[in-house]
Amino acid sequence: SKDRGLIRIKGNQERGDRRSHRSNVRTGRQRMLTRGPSFRFPLLLSAVADVHEWYDDAAGCFYIDGRVRNRLLGDIFGFRGTFVSELKNLDANGVPEPYRPAQEEARW
Repeated sequence: SKDRGLIRIKGNQERGDRRSHRSNVRTGRQRMLTRGPSFRFPLLLSAVADVHEWYDDAAGCFYIDGRVRNRLLGDIFGFRGTFVSELKNLDANGVPEPYRPAQEEARW
């Protein structure tokens, strides 16, 4: 079957495992988005990212393990580490300017 999505997300919860809240993300074909027409890169020229993230209740933090790989070049880069997050309530103005992306684009 053709891979039509750019990102596939698979989530599960494995009870009794310290990696209890787990997410896996794998990218697929990539698109070049320009102000004009957009086009898809051939999969041979694209890189595929596999990212695994889970929360460890005992440690009180998230773990992340990621790898970006090209079919011809092999591993391009990887990362592994931990992080904590906190939820912030936003006011009516939304995300403060210093934390907004440099460019935003409506897709749908």
